[in-house]
Amino acid sequence: MSSHEPTDDARQSAPDVLRILAAVGVLALCWLLLMPPGSGPDEAGHLVRAGAVVRGDLGDENFYALPDRYRVAEPGCYAFQPTVSAECSAVPVHTGATLDLATNAGPYPVWGHALFGAPTLLPGLDPIWWARLVGAAAAALVGLSFVRATGVAPAAAVGLLMGITPMAWSTFGTVNPSSIVIAGAVALWTGLLLPDRPDRAIGVTATFPSAGWLTAVGWAALVLPRRDGLVWACITLVIALVATRRTFVEWWRPLTRVQQVLIVAPTVVTMLWGALSDSRSTQFVVIAPVFVLVAEGWRWWWRRPAQTPATRFGASVALGALGALAAFGLIGTRPGGWNTTLAIDIVMQTDDNLVEAIGVLGWLDTVVPAVVVDLWLVAFGMLVAAALARRRYSAVIWAVTLAATIVVTSWVLELVQGNPSGLYWQGRYSIPLLVGVPLLLTSGMRRAREYPDLTLRVVGLLALVLLNVAAWSAARRFGVGTSGSYLPTRWDTTIQPVAPVILLTAHAAATAWLAHLLMGVPRSPRTVER
Repeated sequence: MSSHEPTDDARQSAPDVLRILAAVGVLALCWLLLMPPGSGPDEAGHLVRAGAVVRGDLGDENFYALPDRYRVAEPGCYAFQPTVSAECSAVPVHTGATLDLATNAGPYPVWGHALFGAPTLLPGLDPIWWARLVGAAAAALVGLSFVRATGVAPAAAVGLLMGITPMAWSTFGTVNPSSIVIAGAVALWTGLLLPDRPDRAIGVTATFPSAGWLTAVGWAALVLPRRDGLVWACITLVIALVATRRTFVEWWRPLTRVQQVLIVAPTVVTMLWGALSDSRSTQFVVIAPVFVLVAEGWRWWWRRPAQTPATRFGASVALGALGALAAFGLIGTRPGGWNTTLAIDIVMQTDDNLVEAIGVLGWLDTVVPAVVVDLWLVAFGMLVAAALARRRYSAVIWAVTLAATIVVTSWVLELVQGNPSGLYWQGRYSIPLLVGVPLLLTSGMRRAREYPDLTLRVVGLLALVLLNVAAWSAARRFGVGTSGSYLPTRWDTTIQPVAPVILLTAHAAATAWLAHLLMGVPRSPRTVER
């Protein structure tokens, strides 16, 4: 005798998957074409390094000999000057000559640049456009994360819409290892917070893509391209495992051998690279896995029946004090030692870093309207209220813990850097962790009956509206400067292949389509035959 029993997962068909991937792909392509060549932070330098790496030149140099087609329009005439449009930048003439091109991206790991550089060897498009397609392709991990969210916990899709800020979307359209890192972080958070769950009929839930593959591929994409990736990955793993009440072993064992290799190999490679580096901030990645070991040891000790509330409290205080001492000891080894003035300056720029992570695009000179940041914060408050209304107090606690971790790690990493030229931290560096804050608030709403209610739908729609406002702000800034015309038909530049008004229309259509796919009529619960 057989019966059909509903599970917690919503049905995902192949057309559903393709539609979500297509909507995300259109958004990524819109940003790719909307940002003028060279308008991304250090984009020209990353393109040069990518071209050198793919030709076998793996050294840490300031100049590389490359064909002149790797030159892009020089952004120096408008970078850091928001009232000046990108029209002032002349399109370089490519003659086929070999030039020594400058870059400051030499200290980066080669893996991300190798991905960007590979398609630049192809004929047809200029290298800048081939390389940008890699960042847009990385957004496929974002699309797959949306697919899993709609199939496992539809409310979590709203968390993803909030976590993937306008700054993150604009990064997918430029040549920068951060685009791969952010996409990997989205996949890693989604795979960890929306794990595969046991099913009495088929063993595990059959939602595509599996949590294991999202986790493994996301880990590799997060860890390899940037020197801080392993730090973010380890922090993500610790908080996600605690939030989902799993031990490291309970997470690790269900992974396939290939998935485990995709996690171990990038970790080992990054640790070796850090150990051999002369850079202080790069060497820091070597101790990142210690976070996981300490957290697992602490959780094992905490769960022992012999522990009393008093001993747990005392040990927690002692561990916190030990961590603070270790951080101060590490900071004290920076060139010049402890610097109180610098520490105060770093703390005081925390709010600026948040604004940058949400919507300061380009060379930190394309600031979205202040209302975008204000409404983003309002929407985040609505997510907190929604979690509290569902009595998901632990989710709120862990979201707050992660937010505090983002702030503290930015302070420590900047202080350890010892950069004599001033403050270097930018809000976009923290986006891999920031993605997890709204996702922690929504990922526990797993049942189909908890499909996004009115409050969550308002939050999701607001996130997409703000993304459109950011796109319009960027198009205007690059087209006519922040003091120029408000008519999008006047925002054309000679260094962009498609008129901004066309891209903005496509962008608005894609966000409307994505809103329908993620927050439209709920899909029927998936059933399994017993």
